[in-house]
Amino acid sequence: QPPGPDPKAPAIDVNRRPPRQVKVAGAAGKRGGFHRQVRIKFARRDGEMRGISWADVNGDEMLDAYLCRQGGNVLLVNQHDGFKDMTSAMGLSGGSRAGAWAAYNGDDHPDLLTNNFQLFTHVGGKFRNDSKLLRPPKPRNPEGAGWIDYNGDGRPDILITNGEHGIRLYENTGRGPKWFRDVSDKAGLGRKGLGAGNGDFVVILDYDGDGRPDFLYNLADGVLAHNTGR
Repeated sequence: QPPGPDPKAPAIDVNRRPPRQVKVAGAAGKRGGFHRQVRIKFARRDGEMRGISWADVNGDEMLDAYLCRQGGNVLLVNQHDGFKDMTSAMGLSGGSRAGAWAAYNGDDHPDLLTNNFQLFTHVGGKFRNDSKLLRPPKPRNPEGAGWIDYNGDGRPDILITNGEHGIRLYENTGRGPKWFRDVSDKAGLGRKGLGAGNGDFVVILDYDGDGRPDFLYNLADGVLAHNTGR
């Protein structure tokens, strides 16, 4: 019988080898609960790093890295012994603070959402800019982005924290041309002052175990939104 998971192993195993592969990044000069720093050899990139997300973009069962950085985001495809910059080759461009992955159209290929209302659909091994499917309000200061099936219909919906526009929720209708519709008010997120500010990140999780996804937004006082299913 194979051994169970190592409780000390990282959450992301980029090459299916033993642990000790991922660097845990934190605020400079701060102390945390990790006593060992291990690095992945990415290609050198200048510019402030703002976020990282992972997905298997080419179906080889290896996790690839999407780096959100000042000066332009970078897609690094896992070559098993390193990473290769495939940003332009796979049709991606632009910069953002956050990126999130889900197969929003049900084809099992990961599509990319960025916090500045950009949507890239995975088509034929490349990405197509389908941001027109969102029809968002004018972005003010978008920060966080994520996928959340808020209504339990099996289709991933879009959650974006958008500065003065607060928290915006877009329901996945499963068809175009208005594939996503704004249901922020319907879902109870349109209340004045809710989420308005300069929080950076949003985390989606089922914190109470009721089978419905909730989310946490890191404003100064914090916002925990409980999904009641109504």
